[in-house]
Amino acid sequence: MSAWTNFGTRRAGGEPVHPWRYALARRLLREPHRPAITAADPNREEADLSPVMGERGVTGLDVRWGVVFKEYSSRLQSLSDRMTAYEEMRRSDSALAAMEAIITLPIMHADWRVDPGDDPELADLIAQNLFTGLTHPFMDFLRVCILAVLYGFSIHEKVFEEKEDGFLGWRKFADRERQTVYKWIFDSTGGLAGFTQYGRNPQTGNYVYVDIPVKKLLVSTWRRESNDPEGLGAFRQAYKHWFFKQTFEEFAAIRIERQAGGMMKAEGPPEGYTKTEGDAMLVQLKRMRTAEDASMIHPPGWQVEMLSLGPADVPFETHIERQHQSMLQCVLGQFVGLAQGGDSGAWALSRDSSSFFLMSLEGVADWFTENMNRYCIPQLCRYNKAAMKKYPQLAHGPIGVRDMDALARTLWRMYQKDHPLPGEIETYMRDAMGLPPAPPGGLAADQPPEEEPPTEESPPKQVPPTGEESTNDNNTE
Repeated sequence: MSAWTNFGTRRAGGEPVHPWRYALARRLLREPHRPAITAADPNREEADLSPVMGERGVTGLDVRWGVVFKEYSSRLQSLSDRMTAYEEMRRSDSALAAMEAIITLPIMHADWRVDPGDDPELADLIAQNLFTGLTHPFMDFLRVCILAVLYGFSIHEKVFEEKEDGFLGWRKFADRERQTVYKWIFDSTGGLAGFTQYGRNPQTGNYVYVDIPVKKLLVSTWRRESNDPEGLGAFRQAYKHWFFKQTFEEFAAIRIERQAGGMMKAEGPPEGYTKTEGDAMLVQLKRMRTAEDASMIHPPGWQVEMLSLGPADVPFETHIERQHQSMLQCVLGQFVGLAQGGDSGAWALSRDSSSFFLMSLEGVADWFTENMNRYCIPQLCRYNKAAMKKYPQLAHGPIGVRDMDALARTLWRMYQKDHPLPGEIETYMRDAMGLPPAPPGGLAADQPPEEEPPTEESPPKQVPPTGEESTNDNNTE
């Protein structure tokens, strides 16, 4: 207990206390102690101009023994189980097949080129190597890289070889199966340093371990977070909808079979039957199907009939269609399923959705070119040339089909008779519309008609004079 708790007009020993001292003590008890006001410390960060170099923190990615533990679902915990489930989804469901087609085909149909940097000759060699000099088509390599949008990542090993004139180029981009990733290899800062592959050698049939460094790899990761090389693909987000769709379709098939085919029922004789007779009748009932060879042996005293379980309509159509559309929505492709099944949609909604989807494909194509321009082309340039300030870059044309009618109307408003259509715009329009190139002298309609040289049979045409020199027979004196 505090010394001021029993403070009174007398001390503990009975001695009196001065009134002023007693009043001061009571005031101190009623008002809390207030600390002294001090000036704020100056902002030392503004005055400190020396940067802190290096990395201090970690990515936070849960990696143990080279295996990434980021998936919460036990069915998809391991990379092998996850890729097996994705492969089943891709091969068995129409929505996922459409998802792959609408993503890969428009990007593959675009025009691809290599823009020159400081060395146009080197850019031509890279373009020739990439588009025609590989042991596999460039479109196959492009399609597999784009599949990272669905699976989360894709892996290619860069295989080099000596080309003509001493040029070191790519022989191929060898595809590496995702399920063969035994473990990832990271450096001290959490960056990817390579991976260990465990897979079967197709030539020998034996399983082998192979360590591949990152300098020989092109790891295309979609939606990389915390430097996770496995990424997050659309198949993972569509997995739940695919699972429920499979379940609803199975329930619907069972309902159709039981209700459309009915269920057989047998009633034994009144005097009873043995267990052997009952089992024999049950076997016949289980084998009863509506077919051309449907038949049975009717034992005496038994009554056999078919029970009707109600209408055979499928009440799961709405649920199945909803899961189908949800899978397409994972890649903004819901316009594919409009007006199908129990769903419906207006043409304007489909047009807006498809336009937004094409814009997203532009982002996917830009993502692919960014990977090539960061991890492949500069490396090849350094192998062939000592120093360059501006490297060649892979680029692409517009993605998807353009509305040629709207584009033509826009050009008609921009360029009238007084402003002729520039040659590069005409060339672009001809390429976009699939028309043949313009003749060397321009459009044939714009060329003046060729006049034949005069001969004795056909003398040159007499052009009447103009202006004041013109005469009129009616005005002749």
